[in-house]
Amino acid sequence: MMISLWRVKVHPPPNDFHDFAGSGVVHLAGGTVAFVGAYMLGPRLGRFKQTTEGPALTGHSVPLISLGAFILIFGFMAFNGGSQASIENPGDGEIIGRAVINTLVAACIGGNTVLFIKKFGPGGGTWSLIQMINGTLVGMVSICAGTDAFYPWSSAVIAAIAGVGYILTSNFMVYLKIDDPLDAVAVHGNGGLLGLLLAPIFMDIGIVYGEERGWSILAWNCAGACVIIAYNAVAGVAIFSLLKMLDLLRVTEEQETTGLDWIKHKEPAYPIEGHIDDLKNLPGYLSYTTPSYNTKVVPVIEAEDHTSPVRRKSIM
Repeated sequence: MMISLWRVKVHPPPNDFHDFAGSGVVHLAGGTVAFVGAYMLGPRLGRFKQTTEGPALTGHSVPLISLGAFILIFGFMAFNGGSQASIENPGDGEIIGRAVINTLVAACIGGNTVLFIKKFGPGGGTWSLIQMINGTLVGMVSICAGTDAFYPWSSAVIAAIAGVGYILTSNFMVYLKIDDPLDAVAVHGNGGLLGLLLAPIFMDIGIVYGEERGWSILAWNCAGACVIIAYNAVAGVAIFSLLKMLDLLRVTEEQETTGLDWIKHKEPAYPIEGHIDDLKNLPGYLSYTTPSYNTKVVPVIEAEDHTSPVRRKSIM
């Protein structure tokens, strides 16, 4: 099976846009709209107030991020393999198997590339789980366009390039002071664009194998990338402009400071001791909600250590 798997070659027409699993039509499209939305929405309060790196506005739950990553990796393999849209024709099984293996290889290489750059690269020094997860995602995004036609080494090379591109794009967004909390532009925009451009080069009928049709596919993919970016940029501007006109694009500063967990749900997302009292001091708190039995917490005091003050937890 493994021997026959890599003997299968795709043979698209010589003048064809090749995007097997959506590097362009899914990820580049989403990354473009994400860029427009982040730019028009503006940064979160205090995001770029201190330095160009911004204050530490971190994610809410690393365990939940990790769980989501496992779900996405599993889903990516099903999505990329399922993009064949058929299992009954001769060669379908081999192409699906190739797509799944390439997706797994790209996930591993992309994640480890970003992990080691964050540890040993300029300004690094830490093993970042969250950054590694984003590297895993950008690796899988980047090989979507030609995952049906890559050898494993090609997927590894493309994922590594996308991992480097992720770091550069993420830092560039900070430099531009465009607040992208999920790094959607760096993952999907960067990964999708690189996927379209690198697929015709590394496909088994691509440029690195001396195939003439690789140049034709590259030209069509470049044209397709331009169309995808232009269409989704215009659509994004139209959508977010309409939301802004209707005053639905962003909450007020008062609401953002108070927290939408209270405003929308009348429950604290993090019911820790002192949280309710702190919220009461924020402007507009009492006009949005009143504490209920759902907000009551029982404090538990942990033992004091030598490096930090007494820490407190809360349980429902």
